[in-house]
Amino acid sequence: MQSESRIDPKIIEEVLKFSKNIIDAPKLVSAPDEIDLEVTPHKVVQQIDKTRLLHYTPLIERKYSTPLLISYALINRYHILDIHPQKSWVKNLLQQGFDVYMLDWGTPTSMDKYLDFDDYVNGYLDTSVEFIKNQNSCEKISLQGYCTGATIATAYAALRPENVKNYVATAPVIDGWKDTTVISNLAKHMDADKMVDIIGNMPPEFMFIVFQF
Repeated sequence: MQSESRIDPKIIEEVLKFSKNIIDAPKLVSAPDEIDLEVTPHKVVQQIDKTRLLHYTPLIERKYSTPLLISYALINRYHILDIHPQKSWVKNLLQQGFDVYMLDWGTPTSMDKYLDFDDYVNGYLDTSVEFIKNQNSCEKISLQGYCTGATIATAYAALRPENVKNYVATAPVIDGWKDTTVISNLAKHMDADKMVDIIGNMPPEFMFIVFQF
């Protein structure tokens, strides 16, 4: 007789916990029109496709002549770094006298599956850098990249060092084969090309599940 395969009870427990979290989420989170994120005032100074370049209103007199551009992650939204006045990374920078810009990549649709790293690095990011340089009459900017935004920014800094005076990489994904992050595990245990061919963009529900484990 063949022995029956058994699923690890821990996996079942985690799946049930995740399912319960999804069911309870509407009870714990206010509706969008009831949420006040208290984000720092800013203007959209440039928009290309879904990508917006935000320029934050200064809080004190500018102390640093070199403007700072934040290349945020593609998966989350830009306001994660500015979600509460007492914890806002953006507000902290403004209070120190930095001139702060942020790239909001927008929410992808099925059309965005045709974009590649060249579009993000040499298209959207480079256009934003050139805009900021022209607006400030400067030759270089400071650049901070976060998560996948840091991956894009790292590639840009390597290709266009003449445009970058200072570069800060926060939680970048550079060599996924050498770490144990979620992105690394995805790269090691799934066929990304096959997924894109079949379903296009990675579904948000799938991202929720892989981050649970």
